[in-house]
Parts: sequence; structure tokens; C-alpha cells
Amino acid sequence: MSESPYDLMANYDYRKTEEYKRHERALARVRAMTREEKRQTLIDAGILNEAGELVERYGGTAPNPED
Repeated sequence: MSESPYDLMANYDYRKTEEYKRHERALARVRAMTREEKRQTLIDAGILNEAGELVERYGGTAPNPED
């Protein structure tokens, strides 16, 4: 008798996947950042402007940075 796909997933442990492990490492690095490092990361990514305001592209009112 063949197993149902649901039976196969019942024992699946996503925590053992490489994708999950990479995600956990990235979260650990972000959690270790200071507040200023996090702010600068958002500025470097173009999400915030230098004044710390959210840009239009991400739902804010500050103008988008020049691409």
C-alpha cells in the first residue's frame, strides 16, 4: 500500500533544510546589529532616506532615491 503525500509530510522537518539554516543565520546577523547598523542597512537598500523617512516605493511619503 502506498503512502499518502500527507503521510510523507507528517515526518518532514523543515528545520533540517539548508534554506531554513540560511534563514536562521541571516536572522542571527540582523539581531546582532546595532540600531544604527539596521538603520544604515535600510538606507543603503533605498527603503529609507537619509532622514530616516520611508520612501514612496515602500509606501512612504519621502521621494524615491535616484536609481
